[in-house]
Amino acid sequence: MFASAPFGVARLDGADPARSIIEDANPALVQLSGGAALPGKAFESLFDWSLGDSAEAAFAAAMSGRSEPVALKLKSSDGLRDVHLFLSPARSGKRAAYLVDITALRELEGQYAQAQKLKAVGELVARVAHDFNNFLTAIRLNTDNLLLRHPVGDPTYPDLQNINGVVAQAAGRIKHLLAFARKQTLRVETVDLTETLADTVHLVRQSVEEWVRVEVRHGRDVPLVRIDKDELANALMNLATNARDAMAAKGRGTLTISTEGVDATIVRAAGAPDVKDGPWAAIHVADEGSGMDEATLEKIFEPFFTTKEPGKGTGLGLATVYGIVKQSGGFLFARSKPGEGTTFSIYLPGHTPDAEEIAKTEARKAEVPVQRKPADLAGRGRILLVEDEAPVRTITAATLKKRGYEVEQAEDGEEALAILEERPGEFDLIISDVVMPGLDGPGLLKAATQYLGNARVIFISGYAEEHFSHTLSADLDISFLPKPFSLEALAQRVKDELGR
Repeated sequence: MFASAPFGVARLDGADPARSIIEDANPALVQLSGGAALPGKAFESLFDWSLGDSAEAAFAAAMSGRSEPVALKLKSSDGLRDVHLFLSPARSGKRAAYLVDITALRELEGQYAQAQKLKAVGELVARVAHDFNNFLTAIRLNTDNLLLRHPVGDPTYPDLQNINGVVAQAAGRIKHLLAFARKQTLRVETVDLTETLADTVHLVRQSVEEWVRVEVRHGRDVPLVRIDKDELANALMNLATNARDAMAAKGRGTLTISTEGVDATIVRAAGAPDVKDGPWAAIHVADEGSGMDEATLEKIFEPFFTTKEPGKGTGLGLATVYGIVKQSGGFLFARSKPGEGTTFSIYLPGHTPDAEEIAKTEARKAEVPVQRKPADLAGRGRILLVEDEAPVRTITAATLKKRGYEVEQAEDGEEALAILEERPGEFDLIISDVVMPGLDGPGLLKAATQYLGNARVIFISGYAEEHFSHTLSADLDISFLPKPFSLEALAQRVKDELGR
């Protein structure tokens, strides 16, 4: 039993571990300690005491009779290993020490703590991004309204266009934040990674310097995946840009993008929890840059964290990649050591399309796109506008009224429900925000189903459509307009819905 035990066992020559030497050690302990646990060696010398309690305090806790183990750092040939120490009661003036390797457990605990931290940050970021999208929507609609009165040639026209340009830039940053929080709108489709990378690699080459050599290696038997092609390209562009910056000090280097088909075992081994069985697709992006230490690796996916000089990075690139991958049901990992470069690995679940999906795909390919742009965005109809942000509600209502619509306003779900109960079936269109205090948009529709009549529904939100689609009734045909939207986009969507 001593020789075959899967955990470390040492027989000590005394009752006090701090003053005892090893009489004998089983093979598991010898291997765990990298060959250091040999007979005649002081038991205390096996451990690193620079980061924790003294040997006396630790061994006293282990001998106190409590059932809890004592966590220590065991020296090994590959660095320090986390172990739990148990000490047997002293018999004939001697003790036995049992050491259980918990290094993998500690790594999992660290990964879980990091995941919880990122989740909390993501929720905060999503709330802030939602509020800012409301502000940007109000600014954009008011600016578009002013542009109608100050067209091209007016002295104020360039200034108003500059405001819209800044709004567009801010909306792009917020989109990055929502990507990190996994609440941006994705247009998911079935993707062949080999074809997608072939289309994307020229963009990657354009985003890096000429001294960066870009290599693409396509693996065999890579399964199809479900992802937004544009967002995948965005993720690869961000990774390529980071790789370029990491190799800038050398002024040379190779960026390698490779794919392979893997199974769930490989994904679990990389550190992913709750991995479903079946085929997976892997994308590896490797550079020959300066690399990162462990402390940096723990923070790289946090929004606004950057190792670049002030003014040379927003800290949103890797956070965006993280969000895109996680929202697509995948996992993202980074391996790096200082001076040895970095490899980012994206794992995406494989997808096997059924006959119906294949038929729809073929039909979509056969469709001829029709370009149309209506000359008149005015219309008629009764609209119930539900929006808790007063600036957004006011300008939206004014915009629609100018185009001939009758607009009733409600500042929250409760007020809207009361209006619908009092006037059932009177409205042709319901425009509602999704996230509101009290009764939110989806809750309003569920409560007011019997009062809607033939009214169509448009949801407006700074969150992704996927974030709330599971709460909607399958019987309702609902359109979605993400914030911030332009005056023209709003008028066009309303025209389209009421024209059906």
